Amino acid sequence: MLTVSEIRKLIKAHNVLTKITIPKGATRNDLIKLVEKKGYRVDHEGKKISRKVDGKPETITLKGAEIIGKPKEKTALQKQKAAEKKEEKAMAQKKKERELKKEAVKKATKDMVPKTQPPKKIGAKPVPQKKPAKKEDEVRPISKPGRPRVDPSKITVIQPKKKEEPKKKKEKKKYATEGAKKIGEAIKAKKAAKAADKAEPEKKIRKGTVRERKSLATLKEKWSTGAKLTFKWSPEQVKQIEDILNNRDGIEAQGYEQKDSGFKWVFYFTKNGKQEKLIVKRPDPRPFKEIKELKAKN
Repeated sequence: MLTVSEIRKLIKAHNVLTKITIPKGATRNDLIKLVEKKGYRVDHEGKKISRKVDGKPETITLKGAEIIGKPKEKTALQKQKAAEKKEEKAMAQKKKERELKKEAVKKATKDMVPKTQPPKKIGAKPVPQKKPAKKEDEVRPISKPGRPRVDPSKITVIQPKKKEEPKKKKEKKKYATEGAKKIGEAIKAKKAAKAADKAEPEKKIRKGTVRERKSLATLKEKWSTGAKLTFKWSPEQVKQIEDILNNRDGIEAQGYEQKDSGFKWVFYFTKNGKQEKLIVKRPDPRPFKEIKELKAKN
């Protein structure tokens, strides 16, 4: 069954095409009668109204009525004009409000009653009233322009600052004892060696002066006593390290250092006069029992 709003939509769509006027306050039955008078048949199931014109059917569906009854979309120009009109109206309203406020303030000041003056005493002298200051008096200075008056007693003489004498350079303290002198020389030598290491490339390495490199003698002792047995070295790694430590096959060891928290061992040496470097990755440590057994065998 078609509802009242649906029938209204159909009639409005028809009005666009055939101009049927709907009376105000019309009920559902009134609307159906109005449509049937004009020769239309109301189809509630199909949601449409139809009639025959010159033997041809003329139908208006609910979907078609909704499309026809939709208001046309405004263009960008129309929207802009509407916005401008709205702004103009708002401005005019604000102006009107301001004028009304001004008028109200003026009216309020006029209605204010002036304060009553106290009664004059008999024989009292008339009090001279101050004249309202003119704008010229407000701008005009009190005293005439010219040189300012100066009180000589208030003048203070500023004396020039004395030139500061240059600070004397502190004399370097001489070494109190021979032992202190030797320590100072050793520190100087160490600093010079560090500066030389930074300046020279890594290939040109001097014996026993490389920064963060430990002596080969201490490594030799550690290798034979514990390092060889503590870690799982491969036979190839053992041979390479022992050849460098014992200066075999034309090798002349120069130094070594540990990198990456001791996980990399870097050996510096010369082989047949050529500068070379060997990086050995430290393997995982052996279990404690295995180390004990190896030490017992050796």
